Amino acid sequence: MPQGPREWMVGDHIFRFEPPDVIWATYHGPLTLEHATRVMGIFQELREFHPLIVVSVMKDAGRLDPEAGRYFSEKIPSEWSLGTIYIGARLLHRALAKGIALAAQLTGHGDGRGAERLLFVSTFEQAHEAIAQLRARRRKA
Repeated sequence: MPQGPREWMVGDHIFRFEPPDVIWATYHGPLTLEHATRVMGIFQELREFHPLIVVSVMKDAGRLDPEAGRYFSEKIPSEWSLGTIYIGARLLHRALAKGIALAAQLTGHGDGRGAERLLFVSTFEQAHEAIAQLRARRRKA
């Protein structure tokens, strides 16, 4: 795979890989189970770059299909994620993200640190600061 940036469209959602370890996900509308399985394929394509930081832009996000949430909690290994940063997440999206992390932990698919890897910010500037913090944590570990 090329070492430079890559971009994918999954439905109306845009996923952009920014080397060395960031996926920018911009959501437009609902996220279905079909979308979730395609997102998993993107993560599998990028497996050599794990762990990844996923920055999710939630301004135009719709609802998360319950089956898609279950799929994420059961299928994405915790070692693939350094952290997830949500920009502009509404209360419902925050609750769903924390619920997915908890479900992964309870079903044995998480490592117990999922909730501490979730960061909620309001701006892109704050997201870049959070990326730097997550990378610093990795270097300390």
